[in-house]
Amino acid sequence: MWALRQQLTGSITETVIAHVHRSEHKRQQVACPQCGGLVWARELVCRTIETMRGPIQLERPYFYCRSCRVGCYPFDEAAGVVAGCKQLDMQKAVAQVVTEVPYDTAQSLFRDLTGLSFGSERLHTLTNQVCRAPDGGGRGIVAPGDRATHCRGGSGPLSPSGDGPGH
Repeated sequence: MWALRQQLTGSITETVIAHVHRSEHKRQQVACPQCGGLVWARELVCRTIETMRGPIQLERPYFYCRSCRVGCYPFDEAAGVVAGCKQLDMQKAVAQVVTEVPYDTAQSLFRDLTGLSFGSERLHTLTNQVCRAPDGGGRGIVAPGDRATHCRGGSGPLSPSGDGPGH
């Protein structure tokens, strides 16, 4: 059931993205992000991303500056696509779960509630990113099995001060 739901909502989202960002898909030239020179679209490149709505396949133009040896995908920026397969909506959702319960529980709970999965290494990396304080005070060191609320340093809901969730 989860797979069918994900496939359906992913397909709908693909259609919406294609419609909303039609002009980016058809773009033929862009300024090089490094030198500012004009570069022309090369081939269309496919990419599949994972979101809470399901997998979404994107086809977008690739631009490459031969002078700078820099390539870019302006479509990704326009559509709000981030590096990596798992997109921000998934990262935010799993971060909310992992800050409340131990890793193993968070991993299975997230999978049971959404039909989606995060590998333990990716879950650990994401939690470390969440635990890093914006002021640089957090060390972001959390061992698998520990709760993310035990991050050292920083302030806010992930600090050991007792003012965040789970305290």
